[in-house]
Amino acid sequence: MIFSHGRPGSLAARSAQKNPVNLNIVRYWHSRGYSVVAAVRPGYGDNAAVDPEDSGTKWNGDNCSGKADFQKTANAATHAVKSVHTWLSSQDWVKKDRLLLVGQSVGGLTTVNACGLNWSGVIGCINFVGGSGGNPTASPGKSCKPERVSEVMSNAAKTTQVPSLWLYSANDKYWGEDQPKQWFKAYQETAKAAGQKAGSEFFAAPAVGDNGHSLQVNGMQHWTPVVSKWLDENRF
Repeated sequence: MIFSHGRPGSLAARSAQKNPVNLNIVRYWHSRGYSVVAAVRPGYGDNAAVDPEDSGTKWNGDNCSGKADFQKTANAATHAVKSVHTWLSSQDWVKKDRLLLVGQSVGGLTTVNACGLNWSGVIGCINFVGGSGGNPTASPGKSCKPERVSEVMSNAAKTTQVPSLWLYSANDKYWGEDQPKQWFKAYQETAKAAGQKAGSEFFAAPAVGDNGHSLQVNGMQHWTPVVSKWLDENRF
């Protein structure tokens, strides 16, 4: 499983990025028979001085401005994930025909974007609370130009050939409860119009703590049965 991490809001937080995936989540995937590869992308950790994923979004209080070029964000992150995929494809221990893409937040958006490229061996994609442009402090529950996120996801829907699972929580302070459902609806409509038949499913989890954006880490009791069922149904 190739895991794509999220995007902390500040340079200091991006610089502090060390371990991209919670160990309890790693244990879950191990229990399902998967190895986990979770690379720190350029723009994070020791490479935070350069930020290839910057969308140009600016916040002034609860008002956002700037390009909000979330396709740029997704493409830059996808380029990094492709490097991981290429490396895995050269490793003898990897089952090269059974790769999953999984991502959190901006990593979830990245996973949806990458899934549309149909890399060799990728059999499915899981999007945890994917999106971009949120500001839970200044604008809780309402992200910047969410239609731009919808465009990225809909573009991927035109070409995605493998099943996907989307998981969001009711009290996500980055996107809110309703916007992710609209993204998913647009994704499904675009996929249908393009003649794509790969199945896609949406799981609406209940509120998790004080911010449902932490669903993956703090809401494991909600999503692990759903993910396990999805894996079993798809024989993953």
